Amino acid sequence: MLNLSTQELIHSRLRLHEDVVVTPVRKQGEVVYQLESKQQGRFFSIGYAEYLFCSLLDGRTTLAEAATLAARALGADAFNEREAVSISSWLIDNGLATPMQRAGLQRTTQAMPRSRWSLNPFWMKFPLLNPDKLVQTLVPILGGLFSFPVFCLALLLFGWSGILLVGRWEEFAAASSLLFVPQNWLWMGLIWIALKLVHEFAHAISCRRYGGQVREMGLVFILFAPIAYVDVTSSWAFPSRWRRMAVAAAGMYIELIVAAIAIILWCSSDNPVLRFVLYQTIVMAGVTTVLFNANPLMRFDGYYILSDLLGIPNLYTQGSKASAQWLGRLVWGHGSPSKEVRGWEARLLVIYGLLSGCWRVLVTISLTIAAAVLFAGAGLVLAGIGVVMFAVPLLRQLFGVLNREWREHPLALVRGLVVLGSVATMVGLIVFYLPCPGTNHAPGIIEYQDLQVIRPETPGFVARMLVREGDEVTAGEILAELRNEELDNEVADLKLAIAQSQSRHRKLTRGGEISAAQVEARNQRTLQERLDDRLTRQAGLKVIAKESGRIVGHRLGELVGTYLDEGAELLAIGREQSKEIQVSIPQAALEVAEASLGTERTVRVPGVGLIQGEVERLVPRASVKTPHAALLVPYGGDLAVMIDRQKSDNEEISYLLTEPRFLMTIPLSETDSRRVHAGQRAALQLGFGSRSIAQVTYAGIQRWLREKFQLAKESA
Repeated sequence: MLNLSTQELIHSRLRLHEDVVVTPVRKQGEVVYQLESKQQGRFFSIGYAEYLFCSLLDGRTTLAEAATLAARALGADAFNEREAVSISSWLIDNGLATPMQRAGLQRTTQAMPRSRWSLNPFWMKFPLLNPDKLVQTLVPILGGLFSFPVFCLALLLFGWSGILLVGRWEEFAAASSLLFVPQNWLWMGLIWIALKLVHEFAHAISCRRYGGQVREMGLVFILFAPIAYVDVTSSWAFPSRWRRMAVAAAGMYIELIVAAIAIILWCSSDNPVLRFVLYQTIVMAGVTTVLFNANPLMRFDGYYILSDLLGIPNLYTQGSKASAQWLGRLVWGHGSPSKEVRGWEARLLVIYGLLSGCWRVLVTISLTIAAAVLFAGAGLVLAGIGVVMFAVPLLRQLFGVLNREWREHPLALVRGLVVLGSVATMVGLIVFYLPCPGTNHAPGIIEYQDLQVIRPETPGFVARMLVREGDEVTAGEILAELRNEELDNEVADLKLAIAQSQSRHRKLTRGGEISAAQVEARNQRTLQERLDDRLTRQAGLKVIAKESGRIVGHRLGELVGTYLDEGAELLAIGREQSKEIQVSIPQAALEVAEASLGTERTVRVPGVGLIQGEVERLVPRASVKTPHAALLVPYGGDLAVMIDRQKSDNEEISYLLTEPRFLMTIPLSETDSRRVHAGQRAALQLGFGSRSIAQVTYAGIQRWLREKFQLAKESA
């Protein structure tokens, strides 16, 4: 195997592969050279100095000789042996050149590019077919979508749909609470796959329309979620950068058209199922397209558009190189900026490289967390693999730099260690000692304050329910009617007994039996008192609202035919002008919650915005009893739960919280109470108190691991 160290490689001979085609291309008034590997279907751009050096790699000339010959022609722009080795390594790594033996001109080890069948669990790519003929058939049918007149019509469509969406924004935002309910994930997955297929075919049709080829189509699995991809790298050879940008933007363009049509249909439809599907389509085709595909920090559509717009080929590679050089000068105190770019381009590359590097770290962390969350116990293994695959190359690179500096610049190594040590000390002080900034959110639910619980005054079977959940009622309105046949029979018997007593009393009075008549009169009064009591109880079979408000209950229609004891809870009535927010506080936030008593706190209510409320009460004892169901993970909330096997049965599952939590109450003003609805989710914004970033992070990881192991135990 060829040793690619500087000393070994500088005396080696390379030859460009036979399938590599070099084409000069003018970009922004300058000539760059494109290397096309026909076997791989990949394009690379290099400058004139690199092109001159590569043209000398004929398999007979060593790298040292090629660098010397290039230096004679380039003069002041020549690069040194290390840069020559770097270019050669880049050619080998990307499968553009092959090392040759020194004696004879036979190939030794041919360095091939990285396999496209990657084993990275976070990103696996599988080529499936060559769709070029299919795409060529579709171009006459659908190619007109990318014409200028249709583009102008699409702009009008975007404007019209945007105006409609702004006019119904509160309704649109309020509907987001149902978006990530677990029961809807299948719909989301199907819509996502369909949109991505449309997205990729849009790229392919646009590329073929301008004369390119579509060599490959397949699937990329991100955390085992399938996403289609299509190879349109042939568009990189288009002389017009506007056509290259059009191909890169084609997928987003078509998805935004789909989103605009979905917005118009959503605003005009009354069918709840259709509106639900359209809502998910709007979010998937609109929001996710802008957030992900248009993001220039990832090598998706937005990246290629930005690269062509700036006229900087290989923006990611050059940005990474420029930022690494800048950091190297900052840490080691030596090194010079690249000679290829200067001025604003050099500064832009440094900024882009730093931003893309930070974004890469953020995405890796997010995927690691997502792997653990989605796959429970197995996710912990995937997360560990992801961390190792990300950290090991960085550590190898760091140790390689330290070794190089030790051999070549010992004093610079001392400076670098001092700088890195100072930065590490500063970061340590911030992480382990300073109070954690930011906001800690605690989930809450809006409830009616001082609910009026309605209970039947007389036991009986529910004959009719005259109201439903959410109905507005007024004081004195009949809510339900009960039936008690035993009481009805008793009332009838008493009425008959009173009638018989009255007849006997009249007969005794006419017969002159005064004493007997008086006794019968007393018996009649006793019967009447019993009848009055039974009639009062019979009137209690009609359940009446004692004050106005909104009905609160659960499955009221299913109560018909069931028996209710006297005083049993039937339903409740809440007043719209009197509500409160019940917040579930974790043990880690108890210190901050206690300090919040009697103070104003900000609460975020989706679809409403921020509202203020004074913390009134904090229950001092934690409990694993579940609060409102809307706060639980099985129903789209944030609180992790486990099954309570002692209370669960075949018909209904009962849950317990995975950790004890405290209950905090925040009353709302009459104005804010009328702005919100009972049952809406809310989030209380709390700080972290005196706890440091490290303490907050450790507590979060500990809680998260506990929840994951509990879920794994439950599933087992």
